[in-house]
Amino acid sequence: MLAVLLGLLIPLLYFTDERFIECPTEPLDEGWDASVHQKEYHDITVSKTLFEMCNKGDVLTFTRKLSSDIRVQNPVLQCYSVHSVVEVFLDGELIYSYGKEYYENGQLLGYGMNYIQLPEDYAGKELKIVYTVSENNAFEGLPGFAIADGHSMVQHALASGRVGLASNLFLIMFGVIGMVLSLCMLFNNPVFMRTFCISVFSLLIGCWTLCNNDMITFFVQNLSIKVYFEYLSFYLLPIPFTCYFRENIKKDGVPKKLRVFFWTLLAAELALVVFAVLLQALNLVHLPVWIGLDHILVIGVAVFVVCIAVVNYRENRRLDPGITIGFGLTVIMGMFELVRYNLSKYLTGFTNNKYDSTLSFAALVIVIALFADFGSKITKNLYREAQNKVLQKMAYVDELTTLANRRKCDEVMMQLQDGQEGYAIVSMDMNLLKYINDTYGHEMGDYALQQFAQVLKTVFPASATVGRMGGDEFIAIVPNADSAEIDRYVENMQQEMQLRSQKEDSITLSAAYGCAFSSERKDAHAVYSLADERMYECKRAMKMGRR
Repeated sequence: MLAVLLGLLIPLLYFTDERFIECPTEPLDEGWDASVHQKEYHDITVSKTLFEMCNKGDVLTFTRKLSSDIRVQNPVLQCYSVHSVVEVFLDGELIYSYGKEYYENGQLLGYGMNYIQLPEDYAGKELKIVYTVSENNAFEGLPGFAIADGHSMVQHALASGRVGLASNLFLIMFGVIGMVLSLCMLFNNPVFMRTFCISVFSLLIGCWTLCNNDMITFFVQNLSIKVYFEYLSFYLLPIPFTCYFRENIKKDGVPKKLRVFFWTLLAAELALVVFAVLLQALNLVHLPVWIGLDHILVIGVAVFVVCIAVVNYRENRRLDPGITIGFGLTVIMGMFELVRYNLSKYLTGFTNNKYDSTLSFAALVIVIALFADFGSKITKNLYREAQNKVLQKMAYVDELTTLANRRKCDEVMMQLQDGQEGYAIVSMDMNLLKYINDTYGHEMGDYALQQFAQVLKTVFPASATVGRMGGDEFIAIVPNADSAEIDRYVENMQQEMQLRSQKEDSITLSAAYGCAFSSERKDAHAVYSLADERMYECKRAMKMGRR
């Protein structure tokens, strides 16, 4: 699966190389006059200027004179907004408006790049951009503006961000394919729940970084959809990560407090998602409000992972390299991004006033490491299961006939004896085995036993336990069977033996049989003894008939 995904994404990295794509661009970062919080700023560089934190209702105005020379054909203004209504004026005429209706209805506006088509004669005109902030703690600075050639703008942006886009698409495709395969395998083996958690984590972190780095605009232009997608992905991220450790807390040596901490943390993560979605759907509290609480939960997950690692160390449990690398990197990179985001937003400011996460690259290593760890576990489990099946076969299967052996039949009789359902036991003894061994050799005798075993497999139902008790003695334990059914099975057995004997030149299949029902005795072995007695009566009658 990894090879297929890489095969699809490697061409994206090569054929979208920005060296092959030129995009004429006129930067508009410098020379702006601004009005922010009723303060006037003159001749500023937008991407390097920090203001006081902007809150709901604040209005920011940026004004400058455009160059008198036409530098870009098919001009498109690139204007970044963060939870704000955006209005763009050219020589006092409104040419673009985004989010005003959303703002008046109290809805979430989102953030990202606005692309505004300018007239071809834009040169020398006054450009004014007005922001009306719709959320508290929205931003304290903006990236610079630019005018780009609309014909090649998207291709150039795709080329310059191709590595990040490829890593995000890899994570998303890996997550989707892994989820589908894990769900299919989960019905057969619950151990695949861990691959499901890894796949969901991969999908969510790929979606989040795709939105956070504004690469989703290659597919979706609506900023509201983008921000819904981003926040929900981020709020859901801790859940599969936490669930991955569900089996760990069941192990011996894990303190009760740590188990309580796990379930409390998981409940809080689920509650955050439910309340955030519900209140956003009712338009009462917007998704960005919960970001601080989600950061606290992420810190809680990091603490939990460290505690699990300490418990494993104290219990002398060997730590697999995959899980150590994977979760170690996750905790370190997650905490690094958390600290970097909050320091930049509230103290130092983001580089060029724009936050871009690097988690997608770390997530590639994390997901591959986790998958490698799980792959090694699956290999070991499959090997162990194969060993158990071999041992079980040796313990419960007759090697020559592949029927159940005497031990297995005894266990089945004990289980039926303890249960409430009725059953019948048919005891069978194969005739002429000594004659075949003496006349044609033991190999032919073994072949005759195998043929008789195939007869029994054919005529008795799948619900029956058909076994070899030893030598030429066989048994069929049939649950919920009445005398008419048993007579039909025995008749079919006689017909099947006759058909097989006609095809064989050297052997003739024949058997004596006796049947007893659970209603005739209380003990299962007593029922079998009764069936055995009736089989010997049948055998004596057959001998008398041959004389």
